[in-house]
Amino acid sequence: MIDLLLKQFNEYELVSIYYSSIKFDTFKNFPFATFSFSDFILTLPENGNNDTLMSAQNLDLKINAARLLLGNFEINSCKAENGRLNLKTNLLKKNDINPANGQAALLQNEFFINRFTLSSFKALIEDTLSRQKSLIGIDRLTLNIRAKNILTLNLDCQLKEINLGSKFMLNEQTQVNAIASYDGKSVFLRNVKISLSGSRLELQGLYRLENSTLGLGFKLNRTNINRLIQVANIKGLPADITGKVAMSGKLSYNGGKKNLTGLWIDYGAQNVSIIAKGKIIEIKEINGLSYFTNNLQTHSGQVSNAVVRYENIEAAFSGRTYGTNRIIILAEGLLKLGKNEPSFTNKLTGLEGNGTFKALLELRKGNGLQSKHFGFLLHDVASEISFSLDSISAFKNLSNISGKATIRDKAIISATCYLDSSKIDFTLCQNNAIYYLNNPLNFSPSIYLNSSYLNLDSLIKSVSTVNKGGKKRVYTTVETSINTKKLIYTNYAFENVTGVMNIVGDSIYVKGLNAKGFEGKIDGDLMVVGDKYSINASMEGIDITELFRHYNSWNQKYITHNNIEGHLSGHCNFDFELDSANNIRWDRAKMNSEITINDGKLRGMNNIKKLSKWLKLDQVKSIDFTTIHNNILISNGCIYIPSMDLNSNVMGLNLSGKHFLTNDYEYHARINFSSLLAQRFLNYSADYNQPKTSSGAINLYLTLKGNSKGYEVFLDKKSSYEAIKNTINTEGQSLKEIISNEFKQTFEDSLKKQHAIQQQPTSQKFQVEWDEYDTTKTK
Repeated sequence: MIDLLLKQFNEYELVSIYYSSIKFDTFKNFPFATFSFSDFILTLPENGNNDTLMSAQNLDLKINAARLLLGNFEINSCKAENGRLNLKTNLLKKNDINPANGQAALLQNEFFINRFTLSSFKALIEDTLSRQKSLIGIDRLTLNIRAKNILTLNLDCQLKEINLGSKFMLNEQTQVNAIASYDGKSVFLRNVKISLSGSRLELQGLYRLENSTLGLGFKLNRTNINRLIQVANIKGLPADITGKVAMSGKLSYNGGKKNLTGLWIDYGAQNVSIIAKGKIIEIKEINGLSYFTNNLQTHSGQVSNAVVRYENIEAAFSGRTYGTNRIIILAEGLLKLGKNEPSFTNKLTGLEGNGTFKALLELRKGNGLQSKHFGFLLHDVASEISFSLDSISAFKNLSNISGKATIRDKAIISATCYLDSSKIDFTLCQNNAIYYLNNPLNFSPSIYLNSSYLNLDSLIKSVSTVNKGGKKRVYTTVETSINTKKLIYTNYAFENVTGVMNIVGDSIYVKGLNAKGFEGKIDGDLMVVGDKYSINASMEGIDITELFRHYNSWNQKYITHNNIEGHLSGHCNFDFELDSANNIRWDRAKMNSEITINDGKLRGMNNIKKLSKWLKLDQVKSIDFTTIHNNILISNGCIYIPSMDLNSNVMGLNLSGKHFLTNDYEYHARINFSSLLAQRFLNYSADYNQPKTSSGAINLYLTLKGNSKGYEVFLDKKSSYEAIKNTINTEGQSLKEIISNEFKQTFEDSLKKQHAIQQQPTSQKFQVEWDEYDTTKTK
């Protein structure tokens, strides 16, 4: 029986068998005989040598003994253990075609193996054309083999290891069922089913031996995406992607050129999440078709429908896709902003809305070859969205924002909002919208405001807070056209305000400002950079009483809003800084002003009534000034008052001096002494409604020097004594005493004691020195 079996093997000229021992048994399975081989080897000739096709430590053949006696070779079953298969594609092709009948020589003899079983085997498969090797670890394999012109295999196996070159490696149990047939030229695959961890892949296709080309159709049931990426060793996608996907398609592969010439995928996925820019993009649903060529380097596709969510933004769309590492997406659909969902930015509270969009964007991998994250880059967009917003964290006083946004080459937002409970209509325009959507921290919109109320103080504070409160500064440029009935600045309500405001980073510039305030008109420019302010303004008809009242009489009590009247006009350049308590740092302040005061009045100046001996103030309730002009400067902590005429219905006075913010001061005055003498001695019925001039036939020149603790008054010799020598000895002392008492009550400080003038026995309140200079020349 053994000789008959070996004879049948020898009839297959293409194969040879070797073994160390063989046993024969006919009793267990009669009429079948069992042949047991040890160290079994099956070889095929290759280049004059025999290549091992299969080796096994143990191999059992179960053969119909009766048929074998009749010369028929029918293997009922074959069982091999602990062995190795070496499969080369050229072995299937070598001497495979008989020129006479066009059939493979290997298949000319008919044989059957009803059950071919391998246990604990390794299968090495080599494509001799592409030199690609694959290693498969077989835990259990069962084949039904039939050879009659065509070799047909029915496969049922369980694999424990799959290593397809360097591109695919799998080390876990995989169930494979398949039907394969071989005609000497091609291998046909039918009903291939591969099951792995709950996923099932179905295949069918054709492999042509002559050119090592593979055409394959496939279908994958609903599978975890991250598991698929791991199993298929797909490069370029983030490993932490999650979700389910199902797909079907076909591929074509040229083994000789090692080129995946085409891959078509019809896919559907649900609940997919991808991390982009540190945040999760959720693809709730997507269905589409993709086509890859050139070894997956070229891609085009179509998305029939998709629902994508990013924070509180949800988009339902369809579109087309192109590219692999850089995926270009052309999408069109609906957009929805969910109010009760976490916002894509924590700076916007209660954002909701809906609209339409069309976008051309790019999905690309982050920097670095090992990056797992993808980023978005917009190339074009067209969108219309209606929205509402409860508040913006950076602007506490801004609320209830609603309107419509249109985005194309230019982004336009037309909306209303409430600032401190006052309604504002505004339009925001942003040129180059695509650039700024990709770089949101650098936007530079133009804003047109139309409102009944605008709190500029609050806006300045908010911009400052935004830039001081976080690690990222807001480098933006915002141009705002202002048209508001009421604008709050320095806690004052200006009316009918127009102008252009630019916000550049943390700086605010207001150009061409026109407003009504303090009963007059103001126009000019304002600049705020951090805590530094610069004002360049012109004024007309400003009510000085209102000005003093609002600014608390400039924190002094000598002349308050209860004592002063008039209308201020002119021009002012004022630069200053604020301290942490929002007070002006006068030591760093600078001002250059050209002012005119019309209809100036001093009322209720009780201290001046002590001059009634000279002025008859008992008949004068108000000191009325004529028009006053001057250029007042502030620099290096000092107020500089150039020479100016203060002509009133009471006296004529020319005044100049400087007052340091340390309360050191020096003033120079020229008094029309002849006018005072005339009032005192010549005309008791003088008209006090007529203004006096600062210069007369006789002038009195005084210098006042002092600080918060005391002062001195000096009368110069050159300008005063020579003109009024006889009069000053009798009347000048009285005048000086009155002035001394006046300053005493004003400052409420003790006066420095001076030597008596002209040897009078009583101590004097100040000292008169007869100087050789004209004090009015000091500027």
